[in-house]
Amino acid sequence: MGLENILYGFKGNFKRTLISSAFLGSLLIGCGSDGPTQPPPPPNPPPRPPTQPQNHPPVINYSPKTQCDENSFYEDIIHATDPNGDPLSYSVEGLSWLSVSHNIVYGNCPEVSRNTSFPVKIKVSDGKLSAEQSYNLTVKNLFNTYVLTTNDINNLLQVTPNTLAFSQPTSFFPGDVIGAGISSKTPHGLLRQVEAATGDGKTLYTFNPSLEQIIKKASFSFSKSLSPQNIQSINGLQGVSPFTTTNLSGFNFCVNLNNVVLYDRDGKQNTKDDQVIANGEICFNTGFSFDIDIDDFTLKYLKFQNKTKEVADITIGSNLLGIAAKKEVKITEFKFSPFVIGYLPTLIPIPLVVTPKIEVNIGIDPTQVNPLGVRVMQEADLEAWLAYQGSWSIGKNFTNNFDFSIFNPTINGDLKVYAGPKLEMLLYDIAGPVAGANGKLRLSHQADCEWKLYGGFEAYIGIIMELFSKKIAAHSEKVFDYEEPLAEKCGTTPPPPTTGEKILFTSTRDGNAEVYMMSPDGSSQQNLTRHLAHDYEASWSPDKSKIVFVSERDGNPEIYTMKLDGTDLKRLTLSSGNSNNIDRYPGWSSNGQEIVFYSTRNGNDELFLMNADGTNQRKVNISFGSHGQPKWCGNQIVFSSTLSGGNGGLEIYKVNRDGTGLQRLTNNPAVDTEPSCSKDGTKVSFISNRAGSSYDILVMNADGSNPTNLSNTTGDDYWPSWSPDGTKIAYTFGSIGRTASDIYVMNADGSNKTRITTRVSGSNNDPVWSP
Repeated sequence: MGLENILYGFKGNFKRTLISSAFLGSLLIGCGSDGPTQPPPPPNPPPRPPTQPQNHPPVINYSPKTQCDENSFYEDIIHATDPNGDPLSYSVEGLSWLSVSHNIVYGNCPEVSRNTSFPVKIKVSDGKLSAEQSYNLTVKNLFNTYVLTTNDINNLLQVTPNTLAFSQPTSFFPGDVIGAGISSKTPHGLLRQVEAATGDGKTLYTFNPSLEQIIKKASFSFSKSLSPQNIQSINGLQGVSPFTTTNLSGFNFCVNLNNVVLYDRDGKQNTKDDQVIANGEICFNTGFSFDIDIDDFTLKYLKFQNKTKEVADITIGSNLLGIAAKKEVKITEFKFSPFVIGYLPTLIPIPLVVTPKIEVNIGIDPTQVNPLGVRVMQEADLEAWLAYQGSWSIGKNFTNNFDFSIFNPTINGDLKVYAGPKLEMLLYDIAGPVAGANGKLRLSHQADCEWKLYGGFEAYIGIIMELFSKKIAAHSEKVFDYEEPLAEKCGTTPPPPTTGEKILFTSTRDGNAEVYMMSPDGSSQQNLTRHLAHDYEASWSPDKSKIVFVSERDGNPEIYTMKLDGTDLKRLTLSSGNSNNIDRYPGWSSNGQEIVFYSTRNGNDELFLMNADGTNQRKVNISFGSHGQPKWCGNQIVFSSTLSGGNGGLEIYKVNRDGTGLQRLTNNPAVDTEPSCSKDGTKVSFISNRAGSSYDILVMNADGSNPTNLSNTTGDDYWPSWSPDGTKIAYTFGSIGRTASDIYVMNADGSNKTRITTRVSGSNNDPVWSP
C-alpha cells in the first residue's frame, strides 16, 4: 500500500474518531445540564481567490490646433494620460501629410486654392484600450499665384495703378496674386494682388504686394552694366545732345551741353541775361547689382550696389544778380528696356521685371552772384552700397581728380552747383533702388574773404521698400560727401558796382520793358529790374547807388526806388485804387531829397513833388493845362505843357519848385516836348517835329534862345540825356512810331553820332546818363 493511501486512510479514521468523541460528549452534557443543548459553531468559510485590477482606456485632455497657413509647418503636442499608468502610443489617421513622433503631431500644410478643412483623427492606445479625438484642421489659403496666359493678355483692356480691366470674365478672387512678364500690354511686367472684383469678374481691384508677402523662401543675386543698346527712349532739354562728345571717349554715356538753361528768372527762353547757362559735357559708365534673401515670408537680407565712373567738364555762366530759389534741372533722361532678372518661386513662377532709368541732373542753390563764370573738370570713380540685415549699413570706395577755373565774381551768400547721373531701378516700373553721384562746386562768401571756392563729390543711395517689404520703411543715405578748398579771394574790397559813367535805359528785348544799365560805349549791359511786368523811365539818385523808375507790377504805372543790385525795393506812389491813375516820369533832385513826377491822380495831367522816401506828396501849382515829362534843371523844373493853348501843341516851360516863376522857353506851332537840362543848367535839349513829320533833337539856351536842330533825320530821335560834363548827348533813334529803336551818343553840337546798342528784337530807348 502506498504512502498516499495510508495517509488517506489515517485521515478518514481520525476524522471519524473525532466526530464520535464529540457526539458522545454532547450527549453527556445534555443529560447533566438544566437547559437545552447549544449547537456547535459553523465552520469558517474557505478563503476567496485574489481580485484582478480593472483596465481603463486612456484619456485625451487637450484642444488641438485647428488651423495652419498653407506652405507652413504644423506642429501640435498631444496631451493624454492613462489611469492605469500604462505607457501610451500615438497615431494619426486621415492625412498623409501629418505624422506622429512620440506625442507630437507634425507636417507641412499643403498649398490650397481656398481655405480647406481636412478631417483628422488622433488615436492614443495603452495596448489594451484606445481613445480617439476627431477634429477638422483648416488650411488657410494665403494667396494663389497666377501668371496671365496669352489669352488673358489678349483680353486685358486697361492697366491702371489700382485696377485691371478685361474684356471677358475672369476667375480671379480676392487674395490671388497675378503676375505677367514683358508684353505689349504689360511692358514693364506686372505683379498685383487682387483686393476685390466686380460681379462679372471683368474688373479687378488690385494693389502691389511686397515680395516678402508672397514668397516663403527665396534668394536672388543679379548684376548688370548698362549700355546704350538697352536704351528705349531719350529725353533732354534744348541744347542737350546725348552721345555727342568732343574730348572724352571710352564711356557708354555722354551728354553734351550747348547753352543749356539751368535757371531762368522770368521763364522766357529768349531772354539771356537773367539765365544761368551750362556748357560742356558729362560722360559716365554705370552698373548695378543687388541681392535679396527672403525666409519664412520675412526679408532677411537686401543689398543694392552701384558702380559709377564719371568724367565731367562743365562751365556755368551767368550775369544774375540773384537766384530766387534752389533749382535742380533734369537735363536729360535715359529710359531703358525692361528685362527679367529672375523668377519668383511661387507655386507658378512669376517673372521679376526691372526697368532702369538714368537722369542727368544739374542743380543750383540760391545765392546773390554777379557775375558767375566757373569751369569744373573732374574725374571720379565711385562704388557705393546700401544693405539691410535687420538694420541698415552703407559702404563706399572712391577716387577722384579735380581741376577748375573761375572768373572773379561778386557774391553775397553761398552758391552750390552740382551735376551728375542718377540711377533708378524700378521693379515693375513702380519703385526700387536709387543711386546718384554728383560732382559739386561751392562758392562761399565769408566775413574775411570776398569769396572762397570749394570742389568735391557727393553720392547718395537709397531703396524705396514698397515692393520688397511693407514693414520696413524706405531708406536713403548720403554715402559720400567730400570737398576741398580750391581757391579764394581774401583781403580785398570789391569795387562799387557803378565805377565811372553809366547809362540807364529801357529795353523790350525780352518781350516786356525792363530797366537796364550799360557803359557809355554800350558794353556791360545788365538787366536791373528783372520782372514780368513792365519797368521803364528810370532815373539816377545823385550818388548813383539807387534808381527811381516806373513799374506796372502792381497793375498800373507806379513809382518805385531800389538799389542797383535789386534789393531795397520800395513803392513810393499808391494810385492803384483807380485803374486810370498814372504816376510816371520820375526824376531825382540833385541834392537827393526830392523826386519830381507826373500824375493823373486828380483827373488832370499834373506835376507833383515828394520826398525821396515817398512822403509829402504834393502838387506843383501851375495854371490850367496838361503838364508832363518833368526834369530837374538846377533847383527849377523844366517840363512840357499845353499852357499856350492857342498854338494847339506842347511847349517847353520852366518853373520853380513851388509853382512860381513860370517861364515859357519855346514858341512854335509844332510839338516841343521831352526837355532835358545840362548839368550846369545853361542848355536845354528837347525833341520837336517842327522840321517835318518825324522828331529831331534840338538844343537851346536855358532862356529858350537859339534853338538848334542836332539830328535832322528821317526817323524819330527822342529822349535826349546829357553827359555829366555836358559834352555829349545820349538819345534814342528809331522808326517813326518808336516801334524799333536803339540808343545813340553824339557830341553836344550834333557831330559824331555813334550807335551803342544793337537790338535783336524789341526796342532800346529812354537813355539817362549817370550824374
